[in-house]
Amino acid sequence: MSEFTAAAAERIRNEIRQEFEGLEQKLEDAKNENACLRKILDDLQQIDALNVQNQRDTKSVGSMDHYLDWLKNLLRGHGQEDDVCDLVNVFLHELDRDELAVANHRGKVEDYEAVRTLFEEHPEFEMSFQSFLEAKMEEEVQHEEQRAIKTHKVLARRMSVVTLTPKSIQMFSMVHELLECRERAGEIAIAEGFLKNRMFEQKSLESFGEPPRQDATDTLDKLIEDATRAKTKLGMVLSEWLRDKLIDPNQIIAEGSKVFTKYPLKSREKCEEKAKTEFSGDYKNILDIVRCSILVGSEVKLSDLAEALIMGSMKGVRVVRFQNRISNPHFTGVRDVLIHCGVQVENGKSHIAEIKLQLAPFLELEKECSEVHEYFKNIFKGLPEDQSYQYKASLLDRLRNHDTEAEAAPSGIGFAQELLACDSVGRLAALDELTSTSMLDDRETNLKCRRRLLELAERRGACEEVKLKYMDSLSEALALCSRMDELRENCKRSYERKKELYGEDHPETKKSLKIKNRNES
Repeated sequence: MSEFTAAAAERIRNEIRQEFEGLEQKLEDAKNENACLRKILDDLQQIDALNVQNQRDTKSVGSMDHYLDWLKNLLRGHGQEDDVCDLVNVFLHELDRDELAVANHRGKVEDYEAVRTLFEEHPEFEMSFQSFLEAKMEEEVQHEEQRAIKTHKVLARRMSVVTLTPKSIQMFSMVHELLECRERAGEIAIAEGFLKNRMFEQKSLESFGEPPRQDATDTLDKLIEDATRAKTKLGMVLSEWLRDKLIDPNQIIAEGSKVFTKYPLKSREKCEEKAKTEFSGDYKNILDIVRCSILVGSEVKLSDLAEALIMGSMKGVRVVRFQNRISNPHFTGVRDVLIHCGVQVENGKSHIAEIKLQLAPFLELEKECSEVHEYFKNIFKGLPEDQSYQYKASLLDRLRNHDTEAEAAPSGIGFAQELLACDSVGRLAALDELTSTSMLDDRETNLKCRRRLLELAERRGACEEVKLKYMDSLSEALALCSRMDELRENCKRSYERKKELYGEDHPETKKSLKIKNRNES
């Protein structure tokens, strides 16, 4: 076993050990909660014993408030009126027939008022009902403990057989870091009050403009020559513009960063690489040869500057595209404003430059997320511009474990093990999409993911159409991973099921037969 594999195996063993330590703590918490509930029940019994005679004389139903609270607590706070009535009716059904006949009670309770009336007219039911509630509580706690033990055993067993390639380990580590970055960004946004402000509410600050193109130039060298002039002019104009607004461009805002920062021109080599990898060789789509940033300490100052730029208050500089990434944040969760502007360079000709308005509270996080940003930037670069932000955010959030009681994964490997072993169709579907050939192209992880999706569909009794969809997607993954024996078996099963469901002459059945025959030859 290699040193790398041994280290990974040791980390996995430690993570599983931590899972079981967490289970022991949860079981201990459940026991403590049970003891607390018993103490409350004892107190209620003592109170009701003191008041029972008064209830009989005055028809007081004050203790029923306790019972209704008990029922709602037993139903985990989600109990509706119907649920409470159902539980009381179960109690009535379990009463001794003679006791029920003596009480001369008929029919079922259908609302809270009927529950109150029942105990008002029959206070002799109170002690029996308390015992009934205690038994139900004990039963629920035992079931919860059994479910927790079973769930953790199943999860640990699945995790123990999950193997990861170096590529998968890197991918899951990056996903784990990115989700942590998004979570921290959300905490900053809440703490700084960025979720209710002008950048969200003011129409004039909404995003606008399509991705522009540079003016026609004969060569990349000419484009870089124009960029050189644009950089000089934009630096002078922006510095003067900030001073007019009583802002010192050289003032230090945070961590040694100035208000106004001019970045070096993008090199010819990087321009060629970007044109080739992102724009099919068309260098006129490169918009960040000239870049600069303005750093501010508050959203109010940022929105003031953004609005002034949109209104065209800088001579020779015109905003052609405005991206409000406060209300629609970057996929890392970092919030800023990205502006593309035309800078006049000669005879009415403009060069498109990039201005970023940054918020100081996000500056440190943005630097820490730079590696993750570059990794996912390459993955997401093929997405249509108009849907990329929403799509990226949705895809990444679907990967997260939203179980509020789940402990955070200790590492990228732990996150990978937990995700591949989970029972969430939504999370697995997001992982399927992320690891597909059109994005990460992690074929081994994609195959594991599609096996789990089919397994869940079979186990949960999904409709045949859904199961067939997962079987066909599994066949695609098996073919890409050259698992020919399993592929042939899966194609055969798919064909037999389609023939039974649709008939031999259905197009889907014929298509499946063709694939089956091709893989068997």
